[in-house]
Amino acid sequence: MYSVHKDGYGFHQITLPTLLPVGPVNVLVIERNGKLTLIDAGINTDEAFAILQSSLGNLGYSLTDLERIVLTHHHPDHIGLINRIAERCKIPVLAHPLAVPRLTRDPEYLSFRCDFFDTLYREMGCGELGAQRIEQMKRSMVENKHEKVTAEIIEVDEGGNIQGLDSLEPIYAPGHSPDHLMFYDRQRKVLAAGDHLLPKISSNALVEPDIDGNRLPSLALYRESLLKCRELAADIVFPGHGEAFGQHAALIDSRLSRMDEKADRVKELIKLRAKTPFELAKEMYPTEYRRQFTFVMSEVIGMLDYMETNLQIEKVFSNHVWSYAAKD
Repeated sequence: MYSVHKDGYGFHQITLPTLLPVGPVNVLVIERNGKLTLIDAGINTDEAFAILQSSLGNLGYSLTDLERIVLTHHHPDHIGLINRIAERCKIPVLAHPLAVPRLTRDPEYLSFRCDFFDTLYREMGCGELGAQRIEQMKRSMVENKHEKVTAEIIEVDEGGNIQGLDSLEPIYAPGHSPDHLMFYDRQRKVLAAGDHLLPKISSNALVEPDIDGNRLPSLALYRESLLKCRELAADIVFPGHGEAFGQHAALIDSRLSRMDEKADRVKELIKLRAKTPFELAKEMYPTEYRRQFTFVMSEVIGMLDYMETNLQIEKVFSNHVWSYAAKD
């Protein structure tokens, strides 16, 4: 556990183990006047739950001292312990409005999302790997029903406030996820960044549909969110993964430069002939495109959308599949 105390507030980062490729995940406990706010809820394992409880105990608290859970986004490694906590103390969960159908595992929404990706992967030339991923999504709709969040959900967005913790400002930061929020204490210059900004690895800008079924420009949104984040006066950033850090503006500059380098690489790969996104995925990530299919395809598709918007490339739809080529 890593703790910082500023002006009557305690900020305590607790690291919980996962078996995911990204490694351990963090939750952040904000301590004020003997009451606690939990930002994110880790992954749903006995080990993670035990570590959370023991860490609270080391601070002199227990689960019953929690007043609320605040979510940066809906991904499973950030919401996993909500129901276990809710069984022991009835506290609300605060989340972005776009997180609600995901948290409640709304069947209509999940089916809509599955149809979106079915079309997407076919049109991106993903073939059998895409079909396998869709079958996995369909199975998870049934197998993961128990992961539905049962606690009361209160919607929160940028411009709103967190009752009882007015110092914490929600900052909307889509890109990694359409519902992603950061939480900023302007007075204490502390930022809870979730997965928007990580110290050691670049956060994935994951492709998702908007409410009308159109593909969100994930990388462009992520870039805009990084620029917004860069303007915040934060002395310390608590990330969803990795150690707390400072000098976030320099890190963001590095991330932006890396995006431009990747765009140059994509343009070089399609300079001589048009290629499908799946062909590009295999060339750019030959050892990872199978094992990390969802992340790799999001990376490639998001980059192509970004480059198309910037008029760097053009696309052709032939035989029900998109191909992309560099512009002269």
